[in-house]
Amino acid sequence: MSLEARPRRRDIEGIRAVAILSVVIYHVNNAWLPGGFIGVDIFFVLSGFLITSIWIKDIDTASWRMLPGFWARRILRLLPAASLVLVVTALLSSVLLPAADRGQIAEGIRAATFYMANIFYANQSLDYLAADVSASPVLHFWSLGVEEQFYLVWPTLFLLSLGFSKNTRRTRWIIVVIAVGSFALSLYQTATIQPLAFFGSPARAWQLGAGALLALNNHHFKRLWPRVRSLFSLTGLALIFYSLIAMGTLIKNGAAYPGWPALLPTLGAASLLIGGAPGRNDNPVGRLLALPPLQWLGAVSYSWYLWHWPLLVLARAKWPAIQPFDEVLVAVGSLCLAVISLHVVENPIRFSKKLQKSHSKTFLLGIALMASSTLASSLLMSRDASNLEASLPALSYRPLASQAVDDVPESYADGCMSTSTAEWIVKSKQCVYGNPKSKKLAVLFGDSHAAHWLAAADAAAKRENYRLEVRIKTFCTPVRIARWDAARGKVYTECEAWKARVIEDLYSRHPEVIFWAARSSGSISVVQDGRQVSVEEAKPLWQKSLRTMLKILKGSGARVVAIADTPFAPYVMPSCVSNDPEHPQLCDFPISQASLTRYDLPILKSVPGIQVLDFAPRFCPNGVCPAVIDGVFVYRDQGHITNTFSATFADDFAEVLRGTAVS
Repeated sequence: MSLEARPRRRDIEGIRAVAILSVVIYHVNNAWLPGGFIGVDIFFVLSGFLITSIWIKDIDTASWRMLPGFWARRILRLLPAASLVLVVTALLSSVLLPAADRGQIAEGIRAATFYMANIFYANQSLDYLAADVSASPVLHFWSLGVEEQFYLVWPTLFLLSLGFSKNTRRTRWIIVVIAVGSFALSLYQTATIQPLAFFGSPARAWQLGAGALLALNNHHFKRLWPRVRSLFSLTGLALIFYSLIAMGTLIKNGAAYPGWPALLPTLGAASLLIGGAPGRNDNPVGRLLALPPLQWLGAVSYSWYLWHWPLLVLARAKWPAIQPFDEVLVAVGSLCLAVISLHVVENPIRFSKKLQKSHSKTFLLGIALMASSTLASSLLMSRDASNLEASLPALSYRPLASQAVDDVPESYADGCMSTSTAEWIVKSKQCVYGNPKSKKLAVLFGDSHAAHWLAAADAAAKRENYRLEVRIKTFCTPVRIARWDAARGKVYTECEAWKARVIEDLYSRHPEVIFWAARSSGSISVVQDGRQVSVEEAKPLWQKSLRTMLKILKGSGARVVAIADTPFAPYVMPSCVSNDPEHPQLCDFPISQASLTRYDLPILKSVPGIQVLDFAPRFCPNGVCPAVIDGVFVYRDQGHITNTFSATFADDFAEVLRGTAVS
């Protein structure tokens, strides 16, 4: 069956404009449009529709010989602008971004060059120790990775599905099966490994598949009554605007993304495509989408998508106190740059007759463009913190800024930290520290702020002949109240189950000492009646639950030692010091600028029989918090201390194990 070629769809250009405006507004200030990120979901549906439409148009002559031409057109359409943005981003990052961040960004640029950014950032997000990828100026290339992987796989699968019949019936069923499987995977991964669901092609394939199914059935949609198509268009527009406005509330109330909420923008985009099937803009929504400003914005949407995010990230790095109005100016400036890029670089290359006639020249151009951004990433890598430090005389402190982020407790490499989705206690020989043969047991219990005291506790346990075991779980604050898991957008039920098992374990094994530690500075998270409450509401609930936990721990018969939380630096310390490694004192900060909310200390001191260790005065002597203390680099990020600095507290922990109070 041959399906007719499609006329130009002005409504699609308008949908592109809505999508890119949503994304840019969200990136400028997500409070202005909490669901603006769904613009990417809309682009996925459009991509599936348009690419499948290209293949349907030539279905009678479809053959394997068409693949080189298809991929050559993709190179001309996408690669020149993407490579230009990557090169410029690398050059500006080498000047404007902290040296400690450049290596990570260079790796991101390299991944984006080969359209693997979605895989790269999914892996980074899964690693608790990874740098904060939200600050990467090429993070937005993740969606291009998903689309390019689709462009690579889908034409091949399409040709295989046709066989020799040129009939798309088999193709439709294949898409349905893939889309259903992909959506099921998305639901599963959203609940278990959310970054893979968000960034991964397999969990996003259903949205591209939805667009492909629409293309295969577009000839049916043309036959719908105009009023029915108008209803589809209005429904689609309503779903998209509802998603833009309400998605933030849905997520805050427990709906994890993408998961089922991604159905809303996906169905919205699909409904708009059905409503505009004839391409005549014969309904009010179609006429709205066909307005000249939206047509112009849709035409430049790809370029604007590429340029706006790097410029926003770089502007925020250069001017940390940048105001929303100034960020709007940056976004508008990126639009101007996108227009120049479109007319000076993209269109001349895309419509070059010489390149259109020669696939070999196009592929060579693609190789050259990818080589240019790869070289730019190598240049950026050469200017990262470790290379800059190597060019300086021997520095008087350890670890160096470039090494601090990796100066972590042994428990991470040993796999002793329960993951976010685990409800069980990690028990293995690798997770027993101190003197493993000793009958005297001490336990280090808490979240990552307990883990960063392991070096001190381990050294002390060896010295005082204690067996030391860790009970540590990611983001799991050791208090008796549920918390909100912001990364997955849900109540952290696994944390509650894990804490219950830890308490049961402590009561059955009767340790002599329990070291308790948790993050309380900066922010606290409390869930009540299935919702996350405000910080003001959370404070008394959190403090009450802390008191309850301490009493429960005392009931085990152990001596409970509570470690008050440490001050949070106002910035990521390795990034700050890496800008001038010879003068780390430039990154010292007054304690008034530290995040030290002290929600825990009054409760710790008020529970009878609890020994309290408050090291804040050691972090900030005389009201100033140094980046380096006695030749040791203090922080490996903003709130966690380096393993080397932790080890300097071994004497204090040893005194505790000997039964001597430490104030």
